[in-house]
Amino acid sequence: MIERAEKEARYGLELNPYDGWATHAIAHAVEYAGDTSKGIDFLKKTNQDWEKCDVIKPHIDWHWALYELEQGNREITEDILINRVLNKDGEMIMLDFVDMAALIYRLKLAGQKASTVYSSTRLKKFLLDHLHDHTLIFNDLHIYFILDDYADAEDRNNFLRTLKEAYDTSDSDKGHVYRQVGKYIFQAMDQFKEKNYSNVVELLYPIRNKIYQIGGSNAQRDLFYLLLIHSAVHSNNNQHQKLAKRLINERCLMRNKTKSKLMENYANAILND
Repeated sequence: MIERAEKEARYGLELNPYDGWATHAIAHAVEYAGDTSKGIDFLKKTNQDWEKCDVIKPHIDWHWALYELEQGNREITEDILINRVLNKDGEMIMLDFVDMAALIYRLKLAGQKASTVYSSTRLKKFLLDHLHDHTLIFNDLHIYFILDDYADAEDRNNFLRTLKEAYDTSDSDKGHVYRQVGKYIFQAMDQFKEKNYSNVVELLYPIRNKIYQIGGSNAQRDLFYLLLIHSAVHSNNNQHQKLAKRLINERCLMRNKTKSKLMENYANAILND
């Protein structure tokens, strides 16, 4: 299925090299296959074509950043985040915000601490303007990824209050997803912030096969599995570290056993613990 998707997308680019959505489809196919070197090479070679696609261009940059981070290139990832996604021309939209929040959190997981992105008034304003939208749990989770970096305690408490008001007793699909999946992810993120890695594993592992319910693509939801892997690796529970090995192997197998510096670093962290 992935091979066919890539084939059709490449045919689309033969018809129109400037089709950003065909480029985006290839970016997904390459990401699912774990062929990050191929992805970087493709996006570099075609950059002058897809950079004209205003709406999807920053998101394609996001895919590029994922490839670089998978290869362990944190500085390049941060450079893409700041200079190609955050500082893009034009108005910021929710897709831009989601991409930025996810990259910031991924970089934190990878150990990249300091960044000028935390002084971005543009990002802070967008976050605060949409703090109480609560249109999608997926968006709310991305707000929560970076909420403490840009908001004060009052904003944080108000966000959590209105979040529960929107979803806790709602009979909507969003309400059901929040109660079955979303609230556990929020709790896991709280525990992660406190470095209670064992608790993160206990919260996320039972729901890991339900996370798809929050929406987003496989590439976007991969962040939640990375959070689980990271926590299992650093948990003081020996059973969790055994679980971490299985989760790392599972992720590598799903990506055709392609070498991943990111997963290699996690595996080495277990060995050196």
